[in-house]
Amino acid sequence: MHTPVLIGHCVYRAHQFLDGFRTSIASRDLERIASLLSENETQIFFSMQPRDRRHGVETMRHVDRLASEHGMVATDELLIAALLHDAGKGVIRIEDRVIYVLLNNLAPDLLNRFAQAEGVRWRSALWRLCHHAELAASQFEQIGLSRRVIELTAAHHQGETTDGDFELAWLIEADATL
Repeated sequence: MHTPVLIGHCVYRAHQFLDGFRTSIASRDLERIASLLSENETQIFFSMQPRDRRHGVETMRHVDRLASEHGMVATDELLIAALLHDAGKGVIRIEDRVIYVLLNNLAPDLLNRFAQAEGVRWRSALWRLCHHAELAASQFEQIGLSRRVIELTAAHHQGETTDGDFELAWLIEADATL
């Protein structure tokens, strides 16, 4: 990375870290969540850590805005995937999140060596952070969530989409932006 890009990325990550301490959800968002989510989906949402719930709400708002900017209305399935896309992370301590971000950005090979599904707490936390999209998709499949919610969730970290799936592109953009 060039120096200006690196500095901008560091500022973005610092803002993201600090923003993670703001976990409240507005009542209008809670009402929308209640109208969107089934009982199973609601249980998943409220089992997520507060910072991940907040991120899900912000992601939902962002994909809603992107759809509107394109003269479209976000589907319920896209909004549900936006709310639940990080459910596979489970309980992650803040220091494990920091280690993950640092290693993922500075030494991805080292991250892959440290991350272990059955490792000690911090190693398994890194593994869950690396694989949370697939873990969430698998969880959703087991309880019978919509095929589309599963697809969107599973692919939300794949990078760019080239198959014209604008909903997935919006989810990827929203997740990467927030």
